[in-house]
Amino acid sequence: MSFCNRNQTPLVVAVVLAFFVGLMVCPGIYAAKPNPNDPNNNPPDNGNAVIVTSVDVAHQQVTLLLKANSQRVVYTIDGGTTITVQGTAASLSQLKSGQQVYSYIERDPTTLDSIDVGPVLPGSTPDKPIKTGKKSKNNPPADN
Repeated sequence: MSFCNRNQTPLVVAVVLAFFVGLMVCPGIYAAKPNPNDPNNNPPDNGNAVIVTSVDVAHQQVTLLLKANSQRVVYTIDGGTTITVQGTAASLSQLKSGQQVYSYIERDPTTLDSIDVGPVLPGSTPDKPIKTGKKSKNNPPADN
């Protein structure tokens, strides 16, 4: 007794092959992807976060704060840069100061190949500087 007869063998091979090709072409169907619009799905702020601190649309530049070492890095955004905001395609003008950067890829040390950002973090707005834990010489603490 066999699993299938000779007439069914090509059909079984075709079905198995189609299944594996489908998994390679559409991995999102097999692996559950998180919903980017779910507010409870934000990565935790573990001190190594990267934050957008400023956006200069005129010069096509974005400044990122690397919270681990409080380093600010200015990157150029060009026509080849892929920008997404909470999983949706976006433009440079849709990036806002205070947004958490989920991921970014450098094309070279001054240009981004892609950037994916989330919502504006609580406690940081475009009008309010982001607290980095270090005091700046330019902005001394206010006297009470």
